[in-house]
Amino acid sequence: MPPLACALLLGDELMIYQQSRWFVKRFPYATQSYRLYSFTNRLYTGPRTWYNSGPSQKYILRQIKAMDFAILDAAGRKAYKFTEQEVAGWTESGKNDGNPHGITELDPALLALYAHVLATGGAYPSALNYYFRAYVLAPEDVMINLSIATCFVQHALKRQSENRQYQIQQGLVFLMRYYEIRTKGGRALHCQEAEFNVARVWHMLGLMHLALPAYERCLELSGRVREEQMEGGGGAGGGGGFCEGGGICD
Repeated sequence: MPPLACALLLGDELMIYQQSRWFVKRFPYATQSYRLYSFTNRLYTGPRTWYNSGPSQKYILRQIKAMDFAILDAAGRKAYKFTEQEVAGWTESGKNDGNPHGITELDPALLALYAHVLATGGAYPSALNYYFRAYVLAPEDVMINLSIATCFVQHALKRQSENRQYQIQQGLVFLMRYYEIRTKGGRALHCQEAEFNVARVWHMLGLMHLALPAYERCLELSGRVREEQMEGGGGAGGGGGFCEGGGICD
């Protein structure tokens, strides 16, 4: 049995983290590598130690900075003021042009992954910076919209929040955008997911008169979801995004 599968069965977070990083190293700048990194850590149900640890954050940030460097032209690289050590590492001291992997565009999955790691550690303002970078690249991605919404709302509930009302309003805008994107296909499973997530946000804000109807609509969709599953159309796919699949990038 592969080491990653064993680590998941045994609930070994460190081994999950190490094996997930192996795939990222083996297949650098491949969207599926970052999705696998997110997915395997999502399957771990214990307390988070390595997923949002300092080494994890630094490792993913280095991946992003190298991607940014590879995309920029010479003038952009100079303007950004990368350190000499970083430039030497990416260009192997002048042996290549700084883009050895042939990157042609930014990867929203990598940006969203780093934002998830920051959000998991409670650094919501920092996470939003990377969520919005991913949003610019994939504005119709359901999980990016949902993540921005929850990030705003969760930060608004902290004591450090400077303008709670504004942040809640911003969060609700993206929540409604997520709801619209997720339900426009009419698939019962996606509609049920959207109803539950909206209800959960109302619940978190203490607005029970809005949460209860949404929870009820979620329950009412159970019959349609079962019918879709029996017809073979109840999978999580069909609304494809870089972080698709009911939160696998969390």
